[in-house]
Amino acid sequence: MPSGPVWDALNWLTNQAGEMTYVGFAPRGTPAGAIAALRKGFADASNNPDFIQETMTRNGVPFSYIGVERGAAKFRSLADVSPHVLATLRASIGKSN
Repeated sequence: MPSGPVWDALNWLTNQAGEMTYVGFAPRGTPAGAIAALRKGFADASNNPDFIQETMTRNGVPFSYIGVERGAAKFRSLADVSPHVLATLRASIGKSN
């Protein structure tokens, strides 16, 4: 199995990107009822068998839905990236520029 700084950085990056590709935001001050309706709509759509089949047909993989708690944890984890992963990503970006 691969290992090392580049492998760690790749795994971190793909994990972040994989779960944050489709995110929904609402502006500050959005009424709580509207936010609740949006959250319910996303959850209902992502668990709808017809929607799942359509995403499978279009993308070859199912759409992955993560809830509010896990999404918030994902955003918090961006600030907690390990220094060696961050350094590896910076070095990798620097090489191509």
